[in-house]
Order: sequence, then C-alpha cells, then structure tokens
Amino acid sequence: MKHGHLCLESVPTDENRKSPGKISDENNIYATLWELIRVPLLALMFVFCVMTCQNVLQHSGPLSLLQQKAEQGNTEAQFDLGNMYSNGQGVVLPDNINAFKWYRKAAEQGHAGAQFILGSTYHSGTIMAKDYREAFKWYYKAAEQGQTESQYYLGLMYYNGEGIIRDQTKGCQWIQQSGKKGYREAIEFYSNQCVK
Repeated sequence: MKHGHLCLESVPTDENRKSPGKISDENNIYATLWELIRVPLLALMFVFCVMTCQNVLQHSGPLSLLQQKAEQGNTEAQFDLGNMYSNGQGVVLPDNINAFKWYRKAAEQGHAGAQFILGSTYHSGTIMAKDYREAFKWYYKAAEQGQTESQYYLGLMYYNGEGIIRDQTKGCQWIQQSGKKGYREAIEFYSNQCVK
C-alpha cells in the first residue's frame, strides 16, 4: 500500500474480512475512515451532479431558447417556461420559485392562464403564503378575460367572502358564467347553492 493515498487497497475486501489477521492497523484506520465519509461523500457528489446538470440543461437546447424569448418579454414563452419549471420538464428537478417568477411576468403582461395560476397559488398558499386579496386580484383579471376556472374561483371567493366583502349574488353570477362554459364544478355548485 502507498502511504498518503486513500485507495481501495485499504478498504477491507471479502477475502481479508474472512481472515482478520490479514488486516493491518493501517487498513483498519482507512476502512473506518471510508465508512465515516462514504455516505456524506456520495450525497455531496449527487448534489454537485444535480447542480451541474441543471446548469447544463438551462444553458443549452430548447430551454435556453425559450428562456431567451421569455427574457425578451414574450408572454407565451414566459408562461411556457413557468410550466417547464413547475413540471420539471427540461430541468433536473421541478423549481416552483422559478416557475412562479415566470408565471408572474406573464401574468403582469395580461396572460390569463398565468393570472389564474397566480390566483390559485395565493389562494392555496402552496408556494407563497396564503393571500386572499392577491388571489382575488389575479382571479379577477383572468376572469374578466373569460378564463373559465378563474371565473369559478372568483365566484367562490365572492360567495365565501375571501379577499372581498361577501356577496353571494356576485359569486353566483361568476360561477354561472363558468358553468355556461361547461366547467363541471361550477355547474354543480350553481345548481346546489345558487338556484333557490
């Protein structure tokens, strides 16, 4: 064995485990050291690989082109990039923070789908803290553009008084609009709660 190098010679093998007399004190030290650092070392290597792979994927291929368009202000690219980060497509792991960032950029430019996602994110508190006023604001913007799910959830917020003064009449009006477009939950809610 060469001194000063940690090598596989110092790790006990099946052969020298059977004959404990063959393992020197030096080998025992190296074997013990290997057992102590093996799991943390593998974990560190995994994290490094994930970070490196994520960086490579972000700066090459379709994700890179989409990101360039998104950074230039293309609303559809911003929304699509949000979807990719959210679903873990083209990236190693899903990244809800980056997804939210791109959805917000698209929503601020009037993208109804992104506005709905922001509304539901604030409504549920999944990524950001629950904020009914923010949820109401984004649902309202999307609902005005005819986004079906937003109309339903906006109606529920009116109906229950979340983020706005309770107004069941307005709530039912928004829910009815969503139901007229075939949104099943809206149809069920309207027929059970709004029709008297």
